[in-house]
Amino acid sequence: MKNKIDQYKNYLINQAKSNNTISSYISDLNRFFTLHDEISRDNIIKYKEEINGLSSSSINRKLSAIKSFNEFLLMLGLIDSVKIIKRDFIKIQGKGNPTNITESQVSEFLDKVSNKYSLHRDRN
Repeated sequence: MKNKIDQYKNYLINQAKSNNTISSYISDLNRFFTLHDEISRDNIIKYKEEINGLSSSSINRKLSAIKSFNEFLLMLGLIDSVKIIKRDFIKIQGKGNPTNITESQVSEFLDKVSNKYSLHRDRN
Protein backbone atom coordinates (compact mmCIF):
# COMPACT_ATOMS: atom_id res chain seq x y z
CA MET A 1 0.00 0.00 0.00
CA LYS A 2 2.98 2.29 0.60
CA ASN A 3 3.57 2.54 -3.16
CA LYS A 4 -0.06 3.57 -3.77
CA ILE A 5 0.11 6.19 -1.02
CA ASP A 6 3.25 7.62 -2.63
CA GLN A 7 1.45 7.77 -5.99
CA TYR A 8 -1.49 9.44 -4.26
CA LYS A 9 0.83 12.02 -2.69
CA ASN A 10 2.17 12.89 -6.16
CA TYR A 11 -1.42 13.10 -7.41
CA LEU A 12 -2.26 15.60 -4.62
CA ILE A 13 0.82 17.64 -5.49
CA ASN A 14 -0.26 17.72 -9.15
CA GLN A 15 -3.74 18.78 -8.02
CA ALA A 16 -2.08 21.80 -6.32
CA LYS A 17 -3.32 20.84 -2.86
CA SER A 18 -1.78 22.76 0.01
CA ASN A 19 1.23 21.30 1.83
CA ASN A 20 -0.85 21.07 5.00
CA THR A 21 -3.58 19.09 3.24
CA ILE A 22 -1.05 16.75 1.67
CA SER A 23 0.83 16.05 4.89
CA SER A 24 -2.40 15.64 6.88
CA TYR A 25 -3.95 13.28 4.34
CA ILE A 26 -0.80 11.15 4.04
CA SER A 27 -0.44 10.98 7.81
CA ASP A 28 -4.11 10.03 8.17
CA LEU A 29 -3.78 7.31 5.53
CA ASN A 30 -0.65 5.86 7.10
CA ARG A 31 -2.43 5.72 10.45
CA PHE A 32 -5.49 4.05 8.92
CA PHE A 33 -3.38 1.42 7.16
CA THR A 34 -1.41 0.60 10.31
CA LEU A 35 -4.75 -0.50 11.79
CA HIS A 36 -6.48 -1.91 8.70
CA ASP A 37 -5.26 -3.70 5.60
CA GLU A 38 -7.89 -2.38 3.17
CA ILE A 39 -10.63 0.18 2.68
CA SER A 40 -13.92 -1.61 3.32
CA ARG A 41 -17.24 -0.72 4.94
CA ASP A 42 -16.39 -2.86 7.97
CA ASN A 43 -12.99 -1.22 8.37
CA ILE A 44 -14.46 2.27 8.02
CA ILE A 45 -17.00 1.52 10.76
CA LYS A 46 -14.26 0.07 13.02
CA TYR A 47 -11.99 3.04 12.32
CA LYS A 48 -14.72 5.50 13.26
CA GLU A 49 -15.03 3.71 16.61
CA GLU A 50 -11.25 3.83 17.07
CA ILE A 51 -11.06 7.60 16.52
CA ASN A 52 -14.30 8.38 18.33
CA GLY A 53 -12.60 10.55 20.99
CA LEU A 54 -11.40 13.12 18.47
CA SER A 55 -13.23 16.30 17.54
CA SER A 56 -15.86 16.12 14.80
CA SER A 57 -13.71 18.15 12.43
CA SER A 58 -10.70 15.86 12.99
CA ILE A 59 -12.79 12.76 12.38
CA ASN A 60 -14.23 14.29 9.22
CA ARG A 61 -10.76 15.22 7.95
CA LYS A 62 -9.49 11.68 8.51
CA LEU A 63 -12.51 10.28 6.71
CA SER A 64 -12.04 12.81 3.90
CA ALA A 65 -8.46 11.62 3.45
CA ILE A 66 -9.61 8.02 3.15
CA LYS A 67 -12.46 8.97 0.83
CA SER A 68 -10.15 10.96 -1.43
CA PHE A 69 -7.65 8.07 -1.52
CA ASN A 70 -10.52 5.66 -2.19
CA GLU A 71 -11.62 7.82 -5.15
CA PHE A 72 -8.00 7.87 -6.38
CA LEU A 73 -7.88 4.06 -6.29
CA LEU A 74 -11.23 3.95 -8.08
CA MET A 75 -9.88 6.27 -10.77
CA LEU A 76 -6.93 3.89 -11.24
CA GLY A 77 -9.31 0.93 -11.46
CA LEU A 78 -7.82 -0.70 -8.36
CA ILE A 79 -11.05 -0.67 -6.37
CA ASP A 80 -14.64 -1.10 -7.52
CA SER A 81 -16.52 1.51 -5.47
CA VAL A 82 -16.29 4.28 -2.92
CA LYS A 83 -16.53 2.67 0.52
CA ILE A 84 -17.17 5.83 2.55
CA ILE A 85 -20.68 7.21 2.41
CA LYS A 86 -22.12 10.58 3.33
CA ARG A 87 -23.56 9.42 6.65
CA ASP A 88 -20.08 8.36 7.82
CA PHE A 89 -19.23 12.01 8.25
CA ILE A 90 -20.31 13.90 11.35
CA LYS A 91 -22.59 16.83 10.76
CA ILE A 92 -21.07 19.93 12.30
CA GLN A 93 -23.50 22.61 13.29
CA GLY A 94 -22.52 26.05 12.14
CA LYS A 95 -21.57 28.65 14.67
CA GLY A 96 -22.90 32.13 14.95
CA ASN A 97 -26.22 33.84 14.70
CA PRO A 98 -28.62 31.77 12.55
CA THR A 99 -30.65 34.88 11.76
CA ASN A 100 -29.92 38.41 10.68
CA ILE A 101 -31.15 39.91 13.94
CA THR A 102 -28.79 42.39 15.55
CA GLU A 103 -28.09 42.76 19.25
CA SER A 104 -29.89 46.12 19.32
CA GLN A 105 -33.01 44.51 17.79
CA VAL A 106 -32.94 41.82 20.47
CA SER A 107 -32.55 44.45 23.20
CA GLU A 108 -35.40 46.49 21.77
CA PHE A 109 -37.63 43.41 21.67
CA LEU A 110 -36.78 42.46 25.26
CA ASP A 111 -37.48 46.02 26.44
CA LYS A 112 -40.92 45.93 24.80
CA VAL A 113 -41.75 42.55 26.32
CA SER A 114 -40.50 43.67 29.70
CA ASN A 115 -42.56 46.88 29.56
CA LYS A 116 -45.69 45.04 28.45
CA TYR A 117 -45.56 42.57 31.30
CA SER A 118 -44.16 44.86 33.94
CA LEU A 119 -45.51 44.32 37.43
CA HIS A 120 -45.62 48.07 37.92
CA ARG A 121 -48.36 48.74 35.40
CA ASP A 122 -51.16 51.06 36.27
CA ARG A 123 -54.12 48.81 37.13
CA ASN A 124 -56.92 51.42 36.64
